[in-house]
Amino acid sequence: MTFSLPLTPQYTQLSGAGKTPSATTNNDNDFSALGYYAVFATIAFTLVVFLFEAYLDFRQKSSYHKTEFPSELSKTVGNIDAEREKELKEQSKEVDDDGKKKEEENDGDKAAGDGKTKQDDINKN
Repeated sequence: MTFSLPLTPQYTQLSGAGKTPSATTNNDNDFSALGYYAVFATIAFTLVVFLFEAYLDFRQKSSYHKTEFPSELSKTVGNIDAEREKELKEQSKEVDDDGKKKEEENDGDKAAGDGKTKQDDINKN
């Protein structure tokens, strides 16, 4: 009993069966243009990818040999550092101001309540 599939491969290796290998399944004169196009497209795509990766490797290798830090990048990093330092100073001033205000409020509460704070009044009730 012979089983056959509805789709047949483009190339089969028939040398084990005593036949010569063929690029087609039906006969030697029937060539598939789509099969050749697929092989050509695969090779072309592989070649394009290889060339693109070689170009990227070349650019990366040339950038490894540079020893100077780019001036535009150093200016940008300097600006970012200056802004960050300014923000940190402003935050530290706000924290200091908040701490002073809280101490003044606590001192004012004690003076107004004869040495007692609002929390002391709440705890009594």
